[in-house]
Amino acid sequence: MSIGENIARFRKQKGWTQAALGEKLSVSSQAVSKWELGMTMPDVMLMPNIAKTFNVSIEELYYNDHNEKIVEENVNITDKNSDKRILVVSVEDKNSVVETRVPIKAIRALLINEKVKNEIDLEDEERHLIDNILNSSQGEIVNVGKGEKKTRITIEDYEA
Repeated sequence: MSIGENIARFRKQKGWTQAALGEKLSVSSQAVSKWELGMTMPDVMLMPNIAKTFNVSIEELYYNDHNEKIVEENVNITDKNSDKRILVVSVEDKNSVVETRVPIKAIRALLINEKVKNEIDLEDEERHLIDNILNSSQGEIVNVGKGEKKTRITIEDYEA
């Protein structure tokens, strides 16, 4: 199942209309419709709020039990605890810090999805970064900054 299909399933389980879900998430019903139809995907910054609204984990939005089996069977997992790792992207300027957390398991599930894979056109540098993210145990992957703006990408354990 795609993210959109999972959102539709969770929404219907709650008995909500697309408009009702949109109101809870501060987005339009058209945005919800496009997610559910697979035309667009929700902004990654909105994923924690969507998961909280449905009372599910972010991982459950990205895949179902079938996709989890595919990940375990077809992806070379170099870290026995990879299912407990999370990608943390932090962007900081002088006035604020914005942090996004995405489970590594969800990234793997997306990358083995053929429909998603066909839509992603990555440069060599981006492929190298993704390989580092998927194959690193824990720690800092990227730490760059210019002036007052800094970007940091790390892999952490869920319990951290």
